[in-house]
Amino acid sequence: MVRLYSFLIGFALLNAQDFDSHWKQWNDQLTKAAEHKDQGQIVRILEQLRSLVPGNARILQSLARALAKNGQTEAATPILAELTQAGIGQTQSVSQARLEQTLSLTDLIPEDIAYDPHARRYFISSVRKAIVLTSDGKLFARAPWSVFALAINQKRKLLWATSAFVPQCEACKKSDEGKSALIAYDLHSGEQKLYLPSPVPGPLGDITINSRGELFLSSSISAAVFRLKQGSTNFERIDTPGEFPSPQGLALSTDERTLYVADYRLGIAEIQLESKLTTWLKPGPGIIVNGIDGLYRIGQSFIAIQNGVHPPRIVQFSSDLKTQNILEANWPGLGEPNHATLLHGSLIFIANSGWPDYDDSGSRKPNTPPTTSTIHSRPLPKPAQR
Repeated sequence: MVRLYSFLIGFALLNAQDFDSHWKQWNDQLTKAAEHKDQGQIVRILEQLRSLVPGNARILQSLARALAKNGQTEAATPILAELTQAGIGQTQSVSQARLEQTLSLTDLIPEDIAYDPHARRYFISSVRKAIVLTSDGKLFARAPWSVFALAINQKRKLLWATSAFVPQCEACKKSDEGKSALIAYDLHSGEQKLYLPSPVPGPLGDITINSRGELFLSSSISAAVFRLKQGSTNFERIDTPGEFPSPQGLALSTDERTLYVADYRLGIAEIQLESKLTTWLKPGPGIIVNGIDGLYRIGQSFIAIQNGVHPPRIVQFSSDLKTQNILEANWPGLGEPNHATLLHGSLIFIANSGWPDYDDSGSRKPNTPPTTSTIHSRPLPKPAQR
């Protein structure tokens, strides 16, 4: 969940390849229009962005506000209706979640969770403490910096973890800023078995693993996606530089030939692993796809941990992004949900991760009590139909 934003009139500016050449032009135009309070120009630019980046709540909200300020209330009404249809801003509580465990340590900023079926235990990564814990609260392994994603290779008896310096890490040294690595630990003892420095300056973030033991990793700050083949120590970049502004969660198709990438700003794309061809999935009306952190694939569905929208939620999308089903939202203790794992027909997820309790400098926000995070489970929904 390493995120980078640029804001202007409430909208995160984008720099994906399709419109990178227009970024400075739009930025200058929006700045000038805002300075001159030229709502008409703001509307025109946001309408262009809406057509290029469908399903982005920030763009739609900014456009609706700009239209209203420009006296075009009727034009703003269907946009607001689309946001309502998508569940943005909803206050209704939705949940089938059951509390599995309250983490014994506070202020962990737990990021990911993985399950070892042989030992029948969960592993939980901590951004704040730079450690991996087991579900009983015991220390399993230490890392040099914050621990983000976790993935288990049962055949090699390894727990893979990404570790990186971020300001929210209380155990990190300022001199280590910019450092990141992929680390393999013995699945039983926690002994470090392999340490691979990140191939890019930015932190390594999310991981997924296929049946052959190949790892796929994203770096949101460096905006890159990598593959690490079984037994290799060389990271292979599989995305085109400039394609993803902020890649986060990763999921594989059933045949493992396609990698799905959740970009925090743009939505969901698929990479054909043989050709490395990238295609962006186009959402239907009333489907919001920005702000996705964790991404999982079940049948013809995606399960998304969507903590970059309001309210934060867990949602099911059909694979063509034409329908959705909000699974979890607006209940006490959900807070900002984080990553999850799929187990025995259930989604096991982290609730109340605590990220919003810290500012960008890593300092705890004033008057915030200690953060208690929890592990919840809920039955997996039936796979959506195309």
